[in-house]
Amino acid sequence: MGKCAFSNRRRELEDKFFHERDQALLQALREERESKERKRALSEASGITDEDLLRQLDALDVRSETLVALSLIPMIAVAWADG
Repeated sequence: MGKCAFSNRRRELEDKFFHERDQALLQALREERESKERKRALSEASGITDEDLLRQLDALDVRSETLVALSLIPMIAVAWADG
């Protein structure tokens, strides 16, 4: 019985380890897919095609909506100066 208990415990620990590893890999895949989607949206909104620049913008948590809003700043500054 002692040997069987150890065998069952070993199996439980293996299952737990692999389940946690699978979950970590799935999370990494989800994050990679979400990052690609954000970079695609940034590229469409800004016309930027440089992958390194898109990666840096994504790392800085800049979103496509932010870039669209930033494009309005020059018009706002002119309107403000014009009164």
